[in-house]
Amino acid sequence: MEFLECLLYLRNIFGHSLSLGHIWSLSLEEQFYVVWPLAFFLLPPKRAPAVVAWVCLAFMIWRGLAIAFRLFSYEHGIFYVRPYFRFDSILIGCLIALWLCSSTSAHKRLKSFAQHSWSGALWITLFLWAAIGERFSRTLHITISEILVAMVLIHVVLRADSLAARICRSRWLRYGGVISYSLYLWQELFISPGPPSWGLLRELPLAFIVPIAIAVASYHLMERPILRLKNRLAPEARSAEL
Repeated sequence: MEFLECLLYLRNIFGHSLSLGHIWSLSLEEQFYVVWPLAFFLLPPKRAPAVVAWVCLAFMIWRGLAIAFRLFSYEHGIFYVRPYFRFDSILIGCLIALWLCSSTSAHKRLKSFAQHSWSGALWITLFLWAAIGERFSRTLHITISEILVAMVLIHVVLRADSLAARICRSRWLRYGGVISYSLYLWQELFISPGPPSWGLLRELPLAFIVPIAIAVASYHLMERPILRLKNRLAPEARSAEL
């Protein structure tokens, strides 16, 4: 049953296995990808950024009120994984993209925002909030985290000469991004403390080496052939991407 929930991308709603618990984020993404194209098709282009901004704000307010009034148990992770509490974590990225595409003035504003020399303080704030923010405010923890991450990404994307942008463009980090889906999919099996016990496979250095090796093999033997097949079956989609 656990595997079926993962295959159907419902792991953020059902299931209790520690080894498969990380599939909640992939489930959230796939659920969003089902809803977003329809919503994007229905939104008027000129008003889309404003509408998406209000929807993001609505998610943030709803989640904050639900946490503040204890509508669900905070300890069970419901506020962290359920789509009706977390879609804004992906939607905020869509908002930035829509705003950048909406007008040249929007791009200039964000570009000017990214040029300021406060990036170091922003990164420090993000890491500090990730470390202690939940203890400081459960109600605002996720919302502020999303906003800080969005600000960091704006800086990295629009400030190509920054240290963070240069690091992100490094060869090995870019390859890590290429295999990141496979690595995320497999890594939990080797770091989870729960059963089954796999002996040395869950101890360093094998717990680090083995999932990377599996991710590399999975990408080159499965993902790339499937992507090539997709390009042959739908060449017009490939042309649109380019």
